[in-house]
Amino acid sequence: MFTIICVGQFLRENVCIAQTKNGPHLKSGQVLSVQIDSVVIRSANPYLATPGATVHGHYGEILYEGDILVKFIL
Repeated sequence: MFTIICVGQFLRENVCIAQTKNGPHLKSGQVLSVQIDSVVIRSANPYLATPGATVHGHYGEILYEGDILVKFIL
């Protein structure tokens, strides 16, 4: 079974988007471009935060290992 994809859509890991025998191991990410013969996916890791949490960073900003992503408020 295939997933219909469009630009801007987020994909989770191991979603089948093409019929190939030895297709690539897909990581999670966001679809940047869809062509007849290719798809460009920006690699990304999803994170879940609770309501009221402060998110550090902005859309499109590159975060590095060790950067603070979310500050939880109790």
